[in-house]
Amino acid sequence: MRMPLMEFLTGGDPKFMIVNTLLFIAVLVQVIRRKKAEDNLLMEKLTRQLGQLSFTIAILSLLSLLLGLLHSFYFIGQASGIAIGLLYTGMSYTLISPTYGLILFLISKLLIAFVTPKVTLSEA
Repeated sequence: MRMPLMEFLTGGDPKFMIVNTLLFIAVLVQVIRRKKAEDNLLMEKLTRQLGQLSFTIAILSLLSLLLGLLHSFYFIGQASGIAIGLLYTGMSYTLISPTYGLILFLISKLLIAFVTPKVTLSEA
């Protein structure tokens, strides 16, 4: 049985997914700006910003995972008994937002790798 896409996207913690999406859009804008930049100083600044934005996406993904697990385990501890299906459903919803964030992080890193100029032996 497969999880429908809309249920997947709305099942995670939307505030983290929205923030991660906005950060990813900022990464895309910086990638476009870096590709058009002529000045080396501006290129270095944009490269630094790209690294910080992608790192922030990864940290927010980790934070959403920890908060989701904390929330889930708190309510599991409050319940006198819990069904296994309910436990696994809660855990799968907890993992949606971090998975989405890590996918965006990996795409960001790939974009940064494609935009960064390659150093050859003759330049080194």
